[in-house]
Amino acid sequence: MTITLSTNDLYQIWNDSLETGTIVQYSDALATFTEFPKQLGKGYWRDIQLRSGINLLIQDYTCHDSIIEYGQTEASPHFVSSFYLAGNYQSIVPGMSNHRHLNIKSNQMFLMADTKEIDEIPGQEQIISIKLQIEPCFLQSFSNQPTYQLPSPLQRWIDQKTVAPFLTTGITTSNMQVILKQILSCPYQGLMAQMYLESKVLELFVLQLEQFTTKSTANCPPLPRADIDRIHHAKEILINNFDNPPSLLDLARQVGLNDHKLKRGFRHCFGTTVFGYLRTYRMEQAKQLIAESHLTLAGVAQSIGYNSPSRFCDAFKRQFGMTPRAYQKQLHGYKTDPSGAK
Repeated sequence: MTITLSTNDLYQIWNDSLETGTIVQYSDALATFTEFPKQLGKGYWRDIQLRSGINLLIQDYTCHDSIIEYGQTEASPHFVSSFYLAGNYQSIVPGMSNHRHLNIKSNQMFLMADTKEIDEIPGQEQIISIKLQIEPCFLQSFSNQPTYQLPSPLQRWIDQKTVAPFLTTGITTSNMQVILKQILSCPYQGLMAQMYLESKVLELFVLQLEQFTTKSTANCPPLPRADIDRIHHAKEILINNFDNPPSLLDLARQVGLNDHKLKRGFRHCFGTTVFGYLRTYRMEQAKQLIAESHLTLAGVAQSIGYNSPSRFCDAFKRQFGMTPRAYQKQLHGYKTDPSGAK
């Protein structure tokens, strides 16, 4: 049997189970331990607050039946790094990825806000995962170091700028697996446990970042520092003129590169094309305008540089897996929009 529920449904079941005393929750100075709802399965979640801005979540559970969970990430951008030590399930982020098969061989990093996610969790199969939930203040604590080595979305997030959604899947190496097992079997308690876990979490995160940056540049010869600076300048020009962007040749001319170097440099630094980056940024701006302004959908389209409502609708649907009108209805109810956007 397969059960379909939303993330809100899951947390309601959790809260009801806590209120009726069918599961237990307790905390110590380091962590909060919560049993998995017995009507859905068995297991626990252990939530460990480490230094300011970084949280460690250990999940170990087995569902009675298969579950399809429809969720929505938080409205503000949040960064999660996740690893798996047991189990195998699928996850979809509409508009950003195809089916992702998550297992002990894979890990992922994502930075998203107000984004749909669908998880297909098997029944009668133990899932063990370790997730790092990271806030900007944690990475800002290394402020005496330059951030250009980090993925571009993280750089913008640290600087509290508008962030395009970011998701990447990597391979969990043997070194990572050793650290994951050390985290699960922490031999200490209290302050020493916190220090031990923080050291392991930092080591794990560095290995994951190294893998991502290596993967992004594996097939490209290194760029000179001056070219990297020009690429980042080009990105800022795009962002500052996203509603009326320059042509590729004009953008290259403005930053002192030829168009080939500009295209290659964007892939090297940001993992996407020049106008792929622009399109993602525009769609994030559109999403924010729909949520926070009183513009019609046609007005939103024009504000981000789309003269054609239908082209805007198609681009929005490719990005987020739903039309602008569907997103508007989801936020504000079923009010009629007089514009031509769907």
